[in-house]
Amino acid sequence: MPKLSGGGITSNKLVHPNVKTGPASSNKMDPRGVSQYGYAPGSTLDKAGSFTTKNSALSVNAGTMPQAELGNKVALNVGKGGVGTGRTLYGQGGTQQMHGAPVQGNAPQGRDIFAQFPPEVTDKNTLVRK
Repeated sequence: MPKLSGGGITSNKLVHPNVKTGPASSNKMDPRGVSQYGYAPGSTLDKAGSFTTKNSALSVNAGTMPQAELGNKVALNVGKGGVGTGRTLYGQGGTQQMHGAPVQGNAPQGRDIFAQFPPEVTDKNTLVRK
C-alpha cells in the first residue's frame, strides 16, 4: 500500500525545480523593420527608373545580443545580499524629486459657476403646464 502524505516535506507533490535561464543569446529586433509590419513596401528602383525584383523591406532581425537573466536565476540574487538585491529600487532613492523652485504666489481662484444659473423654483405648481 502506498504511503499517504498529508503534505509538507514528505509529500510526493514536493518538487525542487532547476534554475531555468534561457538561451545564451537572444535576437535583436530592428525597430525600423518592425515598423514595416502591416504594409507592403514594394521593390526597389534601378538606375533607369524601372522596378527590380529586390524587395525594399528592411529585415526585422538585427543580429544577436547577450541574453538578459530570466526566470528564477534572477531570484537567486536575493540570497547574496538581502532584500532588494539584483533589483532596481525606486522610492528610496527619491525618483519623485522636485526639480527647480516652486512657483511663487497664490493659486488662481476659481469663478462662481452657479451664478450663471437661475435660482431653483420651490413652487411645484409653476412647473406643471396645461
